[in-house]
Amino acid sequence: MLQQETYLCEGKHEVNCPSDAFENKMKAELEEAKTEGYYKKAGLALATSLAVLITMFLISLGILLTGLIAFTSSNTANALNNGVAKLPVLGYNTWYAYQCDISEELILQMAQLMKSLGLQAVGYEFVNIDDCWAEKNRTAAGDIIEDQVRFKGGMKLLNQQIHALGFKTGIYSDSGWFTCAGYPGSYSNELRDAQTFADMGFDFLKYDNCAIPYDSITRQGEVGRYQLMSDALAQVGQSTGRNFVFSLCEWGWTQVWVWGAQLGHSWRTTGDLSTQWETLTAVINFNSFLTQATNFYGRNDMDILQLGNGGLTFEEAKSHFTAWALMKSPLLVRQSLSHQSLIPSQNQLR
Repeated sequence: MLQQETYLCEGKHEVNCPSDAFENKMKAELEEAKTEGYYKKAGLALATSLAVLITMFLISLGILLTGLIAFTSSNTANALNNGVAKLPVLGYNTWYAYQCDISEELILQMAQLMKSLGLQAVGYEFVNIDDCWAEKNRTAAGDIIEDQVRFKGGMKLLNQQIHALGFKTGIYSDSGWFTCAGYPGSYSNELRDAQTFADMGFDFLKYDNCAIPYDSITRQGEVGRYQLMSDALAQVGQSTGRNFVFSLCEWGWTQVWVWGAQLGHSWRTTGDLSTQWETLTAVINFNSFLTQATNFYGRNDMDILQLGNGGLTFEEAKSHFTAWALMKSPLLVRQSLSHQSLIPSQNQLR
């Protein structure tokens, strides 16, 4: 039995309404079909738009990753891959004990004491000269030279003497116009100075961060300025065979633990230390969150050891040394070795 259609005609449900009711029904069904088609088209358009956006995102991500890989491969300094400083540097630094009161006689004496006291035998192999070693002005040719009074024999001879004792030697410069003590920095003279340090016979460069040019003008930033010297050391190493250990000293201003391994072998993560236990514990705490940055051939530098010049108890001094060693920081002795025993007493530490 066929089901009869019932239509709404003039407010009543009746069978076989007049043609105008039929037309009304057809119109309603047509509108419903149009609405359904609209949503289908809208859904299709939305899906298409999402697909396009996802495709564009994936393409952009691919381009970005390719660029980052290219940047990393093209900007990774050869200094990092030159085979030196696989393990943290151990040695001596002149700054805290002597600051600018240094001379060739003093440096040679410290090297001889490191040997006689047994420091060399346990791995302390670097004798590093810090700031104040140069003349206040460059030569007419633009070269940086050693102080002609305090280093009258010349750095080349001094290096030969220290190398003959079985040590390696380090020198200091700055990524700015001047060093922290006001001596010539290496900014805009990176390759010239790197060649000079190699000709003098040095094996290590500490690179500081004073008197830097305005980044708003140079558009280089910390990374750019350290990149210049890293590239210069790599170029000199390729041409001379003298491969430098490159120590970045920018005090952690721009999260150097993220990018330092691309340019050098160690990087200072904080400002200068003092012999106050509270300062040391703050540095230990800070660096405890950065240990992932340390590996072979590159590591966080927690600054020169604060041992032997007072300010710490015997137990604090032992804890300080232990923390530096556990975190694989470079270990550079700072005290005047001429009146120190190999193991300072509690009175000496006080």
